[in-house]
Amino acid sequence: MHLLRILPALVIFAGQLMPALAQKQKAPPGVNSLFAELPIDDAAGNSILHDGESGKEKIKENIFIIGSLNKSVCYAGEPVLLTYQLYTALQSTSVVTERPTLGNFNAEERPLNNELPFQKRRGEKNYRVFTIWQVLLNPFQPGNWTIDTLSVNNEVSYTSDDKKLTYSGIVHSKPLGLTVLPLPAYKGTEVFSGAMGKFQLHAFVTSSRIAAGETDTLHLEIEGSGNLNAITTPAILWPAGFECYPFKEKWTTVKNAFPSAGKKTVTIPFIAHKEGHFALPSLRLSYFDPSGGDYQVATTEPISLDIQPPLTGSVQPAAPSRPQPVRGKPFDYKWIWGGLAALGIISGAIFLLKRKTRLPVEPVTPTAIVLPASERVAGELETLKHIDDREQYIIGIKAVLSRYLQEKFQTGDIYGEELADILYNDTLDPVLAGEVRDLYSRCSALLYAPADPAGIDRSLAGAVSLIVERCEIHKNINVPS
Repeated sequence: MHLLRILPALVIFAGQLMPALAQKQKAPPGVNSLFAELPIDDAAGNSILHDGESGKEKIKENIFIIGSLNKSVCYAGEPVLLTYQLYTALQSTSVVTERPTLGNFNAEERPLNNELPFQKRRGEKNYRVFTIWQVLLNPFQPGNWTIDTLSVNNEVSYTSDDKKLTYSGIVHSKPLGLTVLPLPAYKGTEVFSGAMGKFQLHAFVTSSRIAAGETDTLHLEIEGSGNLNAITTPAILWPAGFECYPFKEKWTTVKNAFPSAGKKTVTIPFIAHKEGHFALPSLRLSYFDPSGGDYQVATTEPISLDIQPPLTGSVQPAAPSRPQPVRGKPFDYKWIWGGLAALGIISGAIFLLKRKTRLPVEPVTPTAIVLPASERVAGELETLKHIDDREQYIIGIKAVLSRYLQEKFQTGDIYGEELADILYNDTLDPVLAGEVRDLYSRCSALLYAPADPAGIDRSLAGAVSLIVERCEIHKNINVPS
């Protein structure tokens, strides 16, 4: 899998890095002054090609690229930083002409800041050093991988006898090797979603003492550094008589930090319908710590709640008759299935009766048939059966489910747990919302920390079919009469 945002070409004019649309773009005024402070070497003077000198050889002796990884050995799913730097002692216009393909990684380009390039002395020369490409890699497949070379074309200009002369040449970086280790077998009891790094978990409520029927809020904070995209909200076991509502998530990240660092804040409104003393159980977040090579669990202390009698003059709301928004016993749909079956039999009988009495009609030109969403899903899942690549199969499963839910419930471009919250608001079906969360969580776990990297979990397609079936029941029930 290869996810890479390609930025515009990067051009270095006389050692100044600039975005460029064409190699022939003119240098800005005064750019040569960048080299005035060099203590020994003069870029303009060094750029002159003397008799007997080869332009390509001169460029190779004065311009080169160094590629580096922040580590040469990592675990599958552990972020790695790839950086390329250009060293130049000439007055050159340099353009990146070829990048590594990075086909064995998920890759995300990082923004560059070359406003203040630094100087570095190597041997007897001083160089201006520019970061020309930096990529955050996320390797999912264990193995020994080689990162190909990066190439830069350099055009050097100088003036001789009032004539402007140029010569050019290409320089290449050296290939880089990266060893990706498989994760050790996970033996924990909590769901491991692929979180990798170091994290802390905190939980508290707005008020530990409230009246029954009043709204309180549980606040969760997940803070640390690593692959933040794999962090999921821990499961919460609510006491009997508590009702929680869809929650909100917010990420606050540190700009340009590596590894990625930040804090995820989750706010969950809830109501207790019974007075008494209760405790919200400890929350647990499982993650893998690459520095120690083992799994860790971040935990919180139980939270004590003192639920007082309802406020004087207030009406204590009864415990909701609708299903609680937590996983539990599925709603009984037997009467719905019986009604739908009877309706189908009656409709079939009416159809047959009409068919026998229908008068012959002239044939018409067939028109394009738009398949119902559920039938399209069945066809797409059938197509996925022929995919042998595990990652592409999992990505396809998530895409099929997301497209169906976005169309059926008009959610827009929303995915994951936020999508499950919207479904719950629409259907009041906690089992359906839980099934959607479970499927996205399973897909994340298989992508980030597969127990069997070589196998494909074909049961994911069946899980999607069950979710679609349950959604169709809701949409049939809620059709306006």
